[in-house]
Amino acid sequence: MSLSQFKGKFGSGIRPNLYDVTGTFGGAATALTQSNDGSQFLIKAAAVPSATLGIITIPFRGREVKRAGDRTFTDWSITVLCDAEMDIHRRFMDWSAAFIALESDERSGEPMPYGQWTVTPQNNAGVSQQKFTLVDCWPMEVGTMDLGYDNTDAVAEFTVTIGFDHWTYLNGTSE
Repeated sequence: MSLSQFKGKFGSGIRPNLYDVTGTFGGAATALTQSNDGSQFLIKAAAVPSATLGIITIPFRGREVKRAGDRTFTDWSITVLCDAEMDIHRRFMDWSAAFIALESDERSGEPMPYGQWTVTPQNNAGVSQQKFTLVDCWPMEVGTMDLGYDNTDAVAEFTVTIGFDHWTYLNGTSE
């Protein structure tokens, strides 16, 4: 392959700093999308989550035959910038409390407030080629927000670890 062929195939690539993250905070809760309050831009860092096929090892006459096993999905973490009113932090905390209250062991009524979140990487032109949607999400951990007098040139941020059932992807027009 020549350099010009490589450049033609590669194009501008996907830029890791060009992406959208949208989602719902469970059930009929407010969506985090570009169309409402712009909060999607408070997601400082995200990733396309991994999917791993397990291994089934079958012993056979002193050898091991390996076959593909069950698919597992690792937990998904995002880093969130904390806005001045701490609105997005409150939304994650409220979503977490909808599963089980902070001050008691009371759980919310049925159905459980699972959400759906989407990560959309983009190329230099702002065009996405794939969209990864996490299905049946819940906030496993709303992480710490570090505060300190020595943090003078920074904005507060926190991480959220989101558990989910599986993810799907939209590639072009087929899912």
